[in-house]
Amino acid sequence: MKKFLLSAGLVIAVTGICIASEGIFYSETYINKFAECLPHTESYDTDIPTQDENTPIIHLKSTETIIGMQAGKCATKSQVYSEDLKQDIITVNCTFTNDQRVSLAEKMKKAKTDPQAAQEFQNIVADYVQNRPEICTMNNLLAN
Repeated sequence: MKKFLLSAGLVIAVTGICIASEGIFYSETYINKFAECLPHTESYDTDIPTQDENTPIIHLKSTETIIGMQAGKCATKSQVYSEDLKQDIITVNCTFTNDQRVSLAEKMKKAKTDPQAAQEFQNIVADYVQNRPEICTMNNLLAN
């Protein structure tokens, strides 16, 4: 059951765009490094509520890494570790053009204080992960 619940809600959690009540969780350092595509890694703990009484909360740790420039694009990697399953459950690798990277960095900055901007940022990144394999590829390790 835990694997099903994790699979059902992972795209939002894994893309590194979980929105907390105080705003988007990317630090200023991460945003600034991303804007320049400089290597950097940060980790965040995330709790996702479920509708399952046996597993009311799923505990995840997301590690966001800016790898740096590769073939003229900014490469990033997101890894999600399930505290409940004691294993990595998903990875997302993205490569952003300069225009995409600059636009996303601006949206990250705005998202920290503007809920509408946070939603817009979340929608863009979710679209990249779900519909744009030339930008982001997702590997669901639970499906393997």
